[in-house]
Amino acid sequence: MPDYSLLPVICEVLEINVAELLGAERISGDSVPKKQVTAMAQNMILLVNNKSHVRKIVGAILSAVIMLVGVVGLYNYEYSVSVDSTADLEKAINEYHFADEVNADVLERQAINNRLYVLYEENEYPGACGLACLEKGIFGNYRMISCEDSGCRWINGTKITEGKTDYCVTFCASDLPIDAYGICGVKEVPGSNQTVDDSELIYKLKYTGSPFLTFTKIENGVTIDTYHFKYFQNGVEIQDNELEGFWNWYC
Repeated sequence: MPDYSLLPVICEVLEINVAELLGAERISGDSVPKKQVTAMAQNMILLVNNKSHVRKIVGAILSAVIMLVGVVGLYNYEYSVSVDSTADLEKAINEYHFADEVNADVLERQAINNRLYVLYEENEYPGACGLACLEKGIFGNYRMISCEDSGCRWINGTKITEGKTDYCVTFCASDLPIDAYGICGVKEVPGSNQTVDDSELIYKLKYTGSPFLTFTKIENGVTIDTYHFKYFQNGVEIQDNELEGFWNWYC
């Protein structure tokens, strides 16, 4: 459909009148019946409306394609970590720390639902370790959620919630002179942000060597604090003053 302004020019070149152009047929005689002109005008309006409708459809499709390309691009940028190799994981952990110099060495990994937890050692600080958490995307790649660094040479612990289940995650990169370790609950003080130590041992786990990454289901409402871990040798609790370097958290 040409623009209206071109109709006279087209008619002049073809040596026909506008009615013949719109009707796409020759008209005998010098006059055109009113009924025939009305029909031609209706056909013209129909063609114009169809053209406008097509333009709207094409515009909507183009908008959807542009939006889809943008969404896919953002998704690929966000979920860009491959866990197919240890080298890929170590690179992602190092890059996550930005300006901090971390030379990660992946030791253990374990998947819980759609998240992957990775225990790594910081080669720059012997004995220091960290726990990385990555979330799996719909296309199989991962994105980095967090990296929890720790200079503690003894057992580290943190609480996570996956779905409706709470876990105590314990991890360590150094060999320890123990055969078991225990987790004490930490109670929240009602109406306060503080917690108090509950000396009652709620979980006791066997220590089988290092490195290790363990997930233990815990009851709802239990708070985990590594300062309240207990250590055992031959069934006897090791006192804090007997734990060499226990409070020496960093080199």
